[in-house]
Order: sequence, then structure tokens, then C-alpha cells
Amino acid sequence: MRKSFIIAIGAVAALSIPVIAIQAEGHRGEGHRMGMGMGMKQSGPTTRAEVEARVKSHFGAVDANKDGYIVASEAEDMRAKHRAEMREAHFTAMDSNKDGAISRAEFDAGHQGTKAEAEPGEMRGGHHGRGGKRGDKMGGMMGERMFERADANADGKVSLAEALAKPLARFDAADSNKDGTLT
Repeated sequence: MRKSFIIAIGAVAALSIPVIAIQAEGHRGEGHRMGMGMGMKQSGPTTRAEVEARVKSHFGAVDANKDGYIVASEAEDMRAKHRAEMREAHFTAMDSNKDGAISRAEFDAGHQGTKAEAEPGEMRGGHHGRGGKRGDKMGGMMGERMFERADANADGKVSLAEALAKPLARFDAADSNKDGTLT
């Protein structure tokens, strides 16, 4: 059960990867950061400069060899690192007695209340039911599609200009009064 749970967490984590910042889903409503594509909440307005800075920061983190381009292998390496960090953090949080194992009581305590709140077709915590091996496959395919969409000229690599294009275009489209700030 522990292995299945960790795999499911990895699948969810695969959907919230730094490469998403390159593709960016754009503005998701009031209180969400623009250009991250991760739906991270923000307490105040977001400026175009902040979006650009976040994309550049994520780009720099993913561009392992610092050649100014992200290739698919660099994106996958970052996704794998992020999944591992998420699994470790979740395991550490659940292992309340810090014995290196999660007992049934610790597992249940870590998920108390979330099972009843989940809607049909969802896992605990509100993530869509894509657990297990299928979830890993789906996360990998999603990452590939996002990389392909970000690679505007289809040369197999994403430049910083390509990484910035869609998040900034989405920001500009959402900035109805054109003041450079989303509130």
C-alpha cells in the first residue's frame, strides 16, 4: 500500500513541475499567480514583471547545462527531482514518530477527513484519480505535451523567448485595463 500511495503522489507531483512554468496555464482566477501554471495562491496583485521573473527563475533551474535552452531530458530530470522531493516530504510528514516507516495509524491520521471530502473519481486530497502506474504514464505524457507546446519552432529545445511567450501573452490578455498588474 505504501508503494502505491507514493506512486500516486509522484503522479500528482508530475503535473506540477517547473516545466509547467514554461508552458504556463495562465491566470486561473483571482488570487492565483499568473504564468506559473501551478495554481499557487498569492495574497495580492501580480505584475507582468513578476510573471517574467518567475518564468526566468524556473527556466534557469531547469536549464541544467546553462546553454540557454531546455531540452526534454533536462525537463524530465527536473520533474523526477521534484517528484522525489514531494514523496520524501510527504513521507516525512506522515512518519510522525520518525522511525522510518509509516504505520497504518500514521497513514490514517495523515488522511483523516480527506477521504470523506473526495468526490467520485478523485483521490484523497482532491486530486483526480490517476494513481498507480497509469498515473505515472499520464504525468509523463502530460510533461511531453507541455514541452512540445512550449517548443514553438519544434527544434527539440525551448529557448527563454519561447518559455516567456505564452505566459506573457496570457497575462496581457487577462490584463483588461493594460496597467501591467492583475488584481
